[in-house]
Amino acid sequence: MMEKPLYFAYGSNLDLEQMAQRCPDAEIVGPVRLENYELRFRGSGFATVAPKKGSVVYGLVWKITPNCEQSLDRYEGYPRHYTKETVTVKDAAGAELPVMVYIMAEPYCRQPALPSPYYYRVIQRGFEANGLPVESLQAAWDRNVDEAGSTSQSEHLSETEIRSGNSEQRRRLCKEEDHKNRDHKGQDPNEQENLFAKADFCRLADQRGRGDAYRRNQ
Repeated sequence: MMEKPLYFAYGSNLDLEQMAQRCPDAEIVGPVRLENYELRFRGSGFATVAPKKGSVVYGLVWKITPNCEQSLDRYEGYPRHYTKETVTVKDAAGAELPVMVYIMAEPYCRQPALPSPYYYRVIQRGFEANGLPVESLQAAWDRNVDEAGSTSQSEHLSETEIRSGNSEQRRRLCKEEDHKNRDHKGQDPNEQENLFAKADFCRLADQRGRGDAYRRNQ
């Protein structure tokens, strides 16, 4: 029997509830660290990792199925917004594991941007639920504040901000965009670009709790 591939999550897919919705067949392997990489927020404020000697990125390894990977590809905007690479992570015992990881593509990875309060909190919940050091997430935020020239808001977020929007509506809208993308494979590149943009907006709405804003733009 073929071994299930391993996927390294370091951002919002640390959140167990979110992964249960996106990849119901995924199995947790355990917390790990990716050495000589740094957690960053880029593009529209989404998480990515980049090589940096002496730094560490903490995350979670999942065993995933081919269906899980296809679902993740859609949510991560692969290959336009995120690429896939193989890196080596270490577990608590120091054992090395080769894993697949999504890394933000050019030119987005060179554009510092602060995450939305909702998105940041989703990642924070994932850190807390999996026993990862939340201070490393805060450090990534602080670095981005300096890079983006903004001030931090993450310490004063309410549960209302975190859970704003209708989650069922967000899931429905994202499913609709997923079906549209599957139905329009191989068509004109300009039309594909429009679909990618709509899927990006949907992904943003899903993570920021703004499904209503997306519906108004249809």
